[in-house]
Amino acid sequence: MNKTEFLQQLETELSDVTLEERMAALQYFTMYFEDAGPEQEQQVISELGSPEKVAADVRAGGEDGGEGWIAPTIEKQPKKQSK
Repeated sequence: MNKTEFLQQLETELSDVTLEERMAALQYFTMYFEDAGPEQEQQVISELGSPEKVAADVRAGGEDGGEGWIAPTIEKQPKKQSK
């Protein structure tokens, strides 16, 4: 399995979470792979475990306060008020 296959399978596994949470998780793990670099791709996959496990961790870290991974909140910039 490579990075692309891992992320595609993760996206499929996260089909039952909100679009916002799914996109935040995919963005986070894409950046995780990119930060590690292509030479560390297999090590990252080994450390993360299966896409099924990662998806379960994402779900567990939801609003119920689980101990799993919590998707980073996408901060929205306040709109400037026109005068």
